[in-house]
Amino acid sequence: MAVAVAAVASIVATFALPASTAYANSVPAPTRVSPASSATAPLKDVVLQWNPVAGASQYQVQVSPNKNWTNNAVDLPVDTTVNTLLEMPVGLPHAAYFWRVRAMVGGVWGTYSAPWEFLRDWDTNVAILKHDDPRV
Repeated sequence: MAVAVAAVASIVATFALPASTAYANSVPAPTRVSPASSATAPLKDVVLQWNPVAGASQYQVQVSPNKNWTNNAVDLPVDTTVNTLLEMPVGLPHAAYFWRVRAMVGGVWGTYSAPWEFLRDWDTNVAILKHDDPRV
C-alpha cells in the first residue's frame, strides 16, 4: 500500500506543473545594461537596454511606478520587441520608475529580470525664444 501511495504521489507531483512552466524556468532572464539602476541620477531621454538571450524571438518589457507591479500605469508604445532596447515615450512624466524584461524562447516566456530603477527628469529652466530673436 505504501508503494502505491508513493507512486500516486509521484504521478501527482509530475503533473502538478504544466510542461511549459518547467521550460519557462529554464529560459534565463535578460541581463540589463542601461540605464544603471538609480533613483538619483535624472535622465531626460530614457532608453532601456539589455543583453540578448540565446534563442530569444522577442522580449517583453514592463515599466511601473512601483516595485510591486500592481500599477503598470506606463503606456508603452509596444510592450514586446525583437530588439534589445526600448526607448521610453517622450511624454513620460517626471517620476521614478522600475523596469524589468523577459525573453521568449521556443514560444515560452522566461522569468523577468530583477527590477531596475530610473528617474525621468529634465531641466525645466529653458529659454523661450521669439521668432525675431537673433539666436533663432
